[in-house]
Amino acid sequence: MSEKKYKWHKVADVLGEVEFAANNIAIVVLDGKNICLGKFKDVLFAFAFNCRHAGGMLAEGFIYA
Repeated sequence: MSEKKYKWHKVADVLGEVEFAANNIAIVVLDGKNICLGKFKDVLFAFAFNCRHAGGMLAEGFIYA
């Protein structure tokens, strides 16, 4: 099985540079595309800006477990 390769992008020097909304989601621009950054407890993750299913803005959603 082949190993998956990832391309990493630096979006800030420190986490404080990223402006997270009250829902703990921020929007950053990478290579001209909007990407969402989410934080939950001590974990950061990235996800799509738009829902591929319904086309809505995922940054307007919520993060909960």
